[in-house]
Amino acid sequence: MDYIDTIYGQLSSLNLAASKTDYSRRWLGMEGSYYRNKLAKRRSASARAYGQLACKLMESASELRMQGDNKAAREMSEIASSCLSEIMTTARARNLHRGGTYDAH
Repeated sequence: MDYIDTIYGQLSSLNLAASKTDYSRRWLGMEGSYYRNKLAKRRSASARAYGQLACKLMESASELRMQGDNKAAREMSEIASSCLSEIMTTARARNLHRGGTYDAH
């Protein structure tokens, strides 16, 4: 299970993702079947999907902040930061799998 699956559960429970198709399109910026296929094939989410999700979460955090809901905005920002960490982890793992070395600089 990827962290992206956990986020789907969180957004779904908050009624912010109506379905896996909605999550794929609206939150991950992918085609509607992306998330269902990821689950069916038991694949890891792509760095692109995490990046898109982080951007959408930051947009939502900004909107919540403007509405005065600082607690929810902070939670969304924290989830977005976790997405960015996942991008780094995914990139590092793929690079090492290819036999390369990882240099963050």
